[in-house]
Amino acid sequence: MLSGGPVLALNSLLEAVPAQKIRAEVLDKESHHSTKGGDYYDMTVMLNGKEIDIPVDGYTYRETEIGEIVTVEYHEGAFGIPYAMLGGR
Repeated sequence: MLSGGPVLALNSLLEAVPAQKIRAEVLDKESHHSTKGGDYYDMTVMLNGKEIDIPVDGYTYRETEIGEIVTVEYHEGAFGIPYAMLGGR
């Protein structure tokens, strides 16, 4: 049995269907600090009627405002495990 990391990586790498680009409003954003792993950031967007959190880099976190409309790349995943990434503003 594969653990989560390899499964999620293969889910992304083996995906044959192109991502859907969907416009979404940024509802919230959060920064997290870890003494072991450094800072990390995420944004909450409304996508297909659901609030989802998307990890973003520090620059995107600082430059994007709550209420801003962004493009989200929504992927179905090769194993039916959907995921989303911020695709642009």
